[in-house]
Amino acid sequence: MNRHWITGAIVGLAVVVATAACAAGAPSGLHATASAPSSPALTASPAPSEMPGPSEGASWVRSPDQSSLLDVSLRGVTFTGTRFLAVTSNEPATGLLLESTDGRSWDRMTPLETDGWTIGPALLATDRQGVIAIGGGNGGPIAVWRAEDGRSWARVADQDAFQMRDRAFEGIEAVIPMEGGWLAVGGGQYNDTGPALVRAIVLTSPDGLYWTREADRAAFTHAVMKGIVRTTAGYAAVGAVIGSSAAGVSELHAALWTSLDGLDWSLSTTPPAFDLPTSTGRTDVILDGITVIGDRMVVVGHVDRYDVGESSPRESMAITWWSDGGTWTPVQIGPYNDVGPLSIIATPGGFLVLGAAIDARCAGGAWASPDGTSWRCFASETLFDGFEITGFAASPDREVLVGTGNTPGTDGVSATWTLARH
Repeated sequence: MNRHWITGAIVGLAVVVATAACAAGAPSGLHATASAPSSPALTASPAPSEMPGPSEGASWVRSPDQSSLLDVSLRGVTFTGTRFLAVTSNEPATGLLLESTDGRSWDRMTPLETDGWTIGPALLATDRQGVIAIGGGNGGPIAVWRAEDGRSWARVADQDAFQMRDRAFEGIEAVIPMEGGWLAVGGGQYNDTGPALVRAIVLTSPDGLYWTREADRAAFTHAVMKGIVRTTAGYAAVGAVIGSSAAGVSELHAALWTSLDGLDWSLSTTPPAFDLPTSTGRTDVILDGITVIGDRMVVVGHVDRYDVGESSPRESMAITWWSDGGTWTPVQIGPYNDVGPLSIIATPGGFLVLGAAIDARCAGGAWASPDGTSWRCFASETLFDGFEITGFAASPDREVLVGTGNTPGTDGVSATWTLARH
């Protein structure tokens, strides 16, 4: 399966954390942004430098080494209202979650119920309704677990909304609370080396127990939704859709959907756009995540350029776009080593982009920005040496980062960092 399109784990989780931490509004002119210029200038970010982190002027502290963080890969974290929950990815069949009351000492929870067809949870969403975990997909049915307190988990009964259709590989990429329930988005694709998206998927539930799959429509055709956020104008989702280039080559184009209620969706493929040199083959543009702080909406994505006849991209670039309700402005982060997905999170100090080794100059794969207009490497600090930062969450009195080892000396080890709020 092509990891660019149905990656599942980190993108959706990061968007969940962003909406839970921020619950902010979108640009007031959200529905008017579809008329963005076709080729704005691409702005380069400053050269990487050390940055205090998601909270300005803050000092992060690495948690003590502990057995619960050995032989696991932490791939995201959320705060439930009483504790932090971290999701792992190295043993997806076990449904393993870790919990902590302070972000420093972690315990492994009883693995969630799985079976031979089930991939353990990759996404977590928290609201006053409780906590939802979503996994499965990738050839089997979607799986959902639910816990009112974040501790007493029960597998939700299998149902028609979870079943894959047309023999496509389907998965959920993001889940967030919505007015009166839950909203999950994703997509399905055929196992192919070229653009092979079948449809975007939207699931809704009033209680996390019973789910409805929204009917297929033109706005979902040959597309995938990879990130979603709640806004003052409703909901916005981003992803990609298959289209043709001027030369008639089948490509992936940036896609942005808007909805007032999470049920009826409108698709725009014009924002965001930018100028880049054309390649001899196709150019794919995939929007990976979206979040908002106040009136500012920021989207992160990547561009893959292929030569004719090549199945691997010649080059990939990580890019963000920001808008205050009007024109989208693209900002280049840097070369993207696409061994993992990109995500964007709203933090108390601004925006945080996470992605596996976006740039060799930023091995920890974390870039921070106070407003989305320029980005600096957050993971260049020696405190994070040897680790890829994979998740952020905040409670009323502290902030927590989680990460996993990405060097021979830290392989098979995860780590967490905390910052106390004063």
